Amino acid sequence: MPLAATAVLDAATRAGLLDDDAAMRVRPELLGRGVDPVMVISSHARVPSALVYQAIAKAHGVSFVDVSKVSPDIALLQQFPRLLMIRKQLLPVLRESDGILV
Repeated sequence: MPLAATAVLDAATRAGLLDDDAAMRVRPELLGRGVDPVMVISSHARVPSALVYQAIAKAHGVSFVDVSKVSPDIALLQQFPRLLMIRKQLLPVLRESDGILV
């Protein structure tokens, strides 16, 4: 389920990517249909979208993994149904003692 635009904006504001004034200017654009809140905030804040995703992860208490710095375990990838990974936008990264990091 996609995150609400306001949740993305709140996470970006708490992370210091936007100040309160900038957040108020961005809010009307985010409420339009069909906009990607991460891209809108990234553009207005002039930061890479990865920083917005990191702010979202932090706000939800989950780990953020920079996939450009991780080599996925091919055996682990083969255990996941390809269509599920595409549909849910999942990338199993590594197996840990208490589960799988996606």
